Amino acid sequence: MRSLATQLRQAGEVYAAALLEHPERTPLWRYSRATADFFKGASLPHYDGGRLYPCGPSFSASTPLAVKPEFSFTWSLETEKLRLTRLLQTPPVAAPTCA
Repeated sequence: MRSLATQLRQAGEVYAAALLEHPERTPLWRYSRATADFFKGASLPHYDGGRLYPCGPSFSASTPLAVKPEFSFTWSLETEKLRLTRLLQTPPVAAPTCA
């Protein structure tokens, strides 16, 4: 049986896969490796001389990956994109409501 990290990598989810690989390493090491793997394959937009993120637009919002690095909160997860990889087989969860 293939590991979840292997399945994620084969589905193109390189950032998520790198976060799960090498569980014996520190979280900082795994986060750094995942970020490096993400940027190795990232399609960076043409720089037109404008402001850079976090002041300007974030290019990672347009990436097709379900799990990706985010400047302000370490990483983000889009469950619908992950569901499309067929690695997440749980039904959609309704958004929580405030009482």
